[in-house]
Amino acid sequence: MARILLIDDDGPIRNMLGVLLKRFGHTVIPACDGQEGLEMFPFVGADLVITDMVMPKKGGLDVIRELKGKHPLVKVIAMSGGGAFGETHPLDTALQLGVNRAINKPFSGDHFMAAVNEVLAGAATGSLAG
Repeated sequence: MARILLIDDDGPIRNMLGVLLKRFGHTVIPACDGQEGLEMFPFVGADLVITDMVMPKKGGLDVIRELKGKHPLVKVIAMSGGGAFGETHPLDTALQLGVNRAINKPFSGDHFMAAVNEVLAGAATGSLAG
């Protein structure tokens, strides 16, 4: 199973997604914001990064830009319940930056795990779901 770096500033959501991922046999490395996630990434050997978009310190767009800049092949799922910033929704921008999947909150556990499985299998690239 995969090692997944899960970045979300919302503790209950991060915990719930962590439990779900662990139930399916994955190892979960939680991070409470983008800055912490970026600091942890070089040390955790993550197969997949799942990041929220709207967070304090460093948001998801910054996380994606930095990860893709240094590790262009890293698999990333972006998720957001936040609204658009001006004319562009953060998930649209995440797709432009090359994430493998973008999903809108709220989502079902089945939908979330389907996205995770597709990305890990290499079957998902650039689709907006949710």
